[in-house]
Amino acid sequence: MGNCAVSKNEFQALMSGLGINHTHDPSIAVAVSGGADSMALTLLLKDWTQKRRIQLTALIVDHRLRGESFAEALGVATQLRRYGIQSHILTWHKDTKIHTGIQEKARKARYNLMLSWCKRHGVKQLYLGHHRDDQVETFLQALVRGAGVNGLAAMRRMSARDGCELVRPLLSVSKARLIATLKSLSIGTWVEDPSNQDVKYTRSRLRKAMPVLAELGLRPEQIAQSIEKLAAARSLLDRLVDAFFAAYAQIHSEGYMTLGHEK
Repeated sequence: MGNCAVSKNEFQALMSGLGINHTHDPSIAVAVSGGADSMALTLLLKDWTQKRRIQLTALIVDHRLRGESFAEALGVATQLRRYGIQSHILTWHKDTKIHTGIQEKARKARYNLMLSWCKRHGVKQLYLGHHRDDQVETFLQALVRGAGVNGLAAMRRMSARDGCELVRPLLSVSKARLIATLKSLSIGTWVEDPSNQDVKYTRSRLRKAMPVLAELGLRPEQIAQSIEKLAAARSLLDRLVDAFFAAYAQIHSEGYMTLGHEK
C-alpha cells in the first residue's frame, strides 16, 4: 500500500480483525499525545464510533516535564474540540523532581492516570496509537536485551491491564501512512515530542539506526513479518500453558495452587 492514507474501509477491517464485541460498550477512550499517530487514530475512531453510537473520549496526559507541556496539552484539546471530540487533560503531579529513568517513569504515570480515569468512568477499552514503527523498535529493544519469544513478539494488539483492555489496532500500519492519513484530512500540524529525537534514549538511537539497517536489507517490512510469526508462536505457547493449567492445576480458595494428575 506504500505510504497511502488509511481509508475508512481499511480501518473498519482492522477493527473487525480485533474480534471485539462492542454491543455492551457505550463508550471508549483513546490516548492522545497530539502526535501524528495518536491524532490519526483518534480521527479514524471518531468516524467509526459515530456510526455505532459509541461515545469517544480522548485522554491527554500533561507530564509537566517541560515548561510548555500544559500549553501543548491545551492546544491538543482545542484541536480535538474543533472535530467534535471530547477530551480530558490528566496531569501528573510529582512529589519530587525526577533525574533518572524519566521515560519509563513517565510511561508508567501515563498509563496509571489513563487507566484510573477509565476505571472511574466505567470505560473498559483504552485505544493506543502504537504503529508498525513502534513495534519494530520494541522488537529491536528486546533483541538488545537478549529477550526470548515473549519479548521479541513485541506488543500485543490487545492486552488486559487493571481491569481495562488496551487496544492497538494500528500495529500493522507505518507512521508514514498515518501522516498521510492526517494530510488527507487537511491536518498539517501535530505535536512532536523533542525527547523522541534525544539520542540518550535507546529507542531514539534505534530509530536513527533504521536507515542503516535498511541498507543491509533489514527493513521494517521484514522485521514486521518476523514479529507476526513470533506473535503467532507466543499465542500458541499461551494456549498450551492455559490448556496445561486447565487440565492439571487446582486453585484452592486459600490462595494456593497444586499440580497433579489430569482432572
